[in-house]
Amino acid sequence: MPEDFFRRAWRWPFYSPRRLLAVVAGLAVLLIALNTCNGSSSHQPTGHTAPSAAPAASTQPAAGATSTPPVPTASDLAAAMDTARSFVSAWASHPATHAAWVDAMRPYTTGDFAQKIATGDPRNIGPTKALTARVTMTGTSYRTQAAVTTDKGVVSVSLVSGDNLHWRVDNIRPGAQAVE
Repeated sequence: MPEDFFRRAWRWPFYSPRRLLAVVAGLAVLLIALNTCNGSSSHQPTGHTAPSAAPAASTQPAAGATSTPPVPTASDLAAAMDTARSFVSAWASHPATHAAWVDAMRPYTTGDFAQKIATGDPRNIGPTKALTARVTMTGTSYRTQAAVTTDKGVVSVSLVSGDNLHWRVDNIRPGAQAVE
């Protein structure tokens, strides 16, 4: 009797293409869910260095530790906010040439974002200076968000880090309402 049950269960998905597709899709969803729950994601931002003061203590785990990444400390987030404010200052500056504008932002951006922002035109930027930066999301390590107040409104800035010490801007949304 159990052999008959397993034989029927094994054949069930092959009775129609719809059943087979449903089983394959279900297995794919199950594998993705298991991979996500186990924290086996291989996505981690590259660790480019940005000009910022190095905090006194490192939040890196000991060698061989395989637990979850460390949550950024207050000093880590302060470095991120410095990077966000410095980037927005460079972004809002109105230098004589496009190349000078791009070069002013490059030390604070990821490679991909530097290429994207280089397609912009500084004449289309309304703000002329960054005033303050505050953290708006700290839920994950190696990624945070800032709201940078300018003389013309708020700019939402996404930052990534490979080590919680050196932060780079990987996206901005001028005029966006930052979520706290």
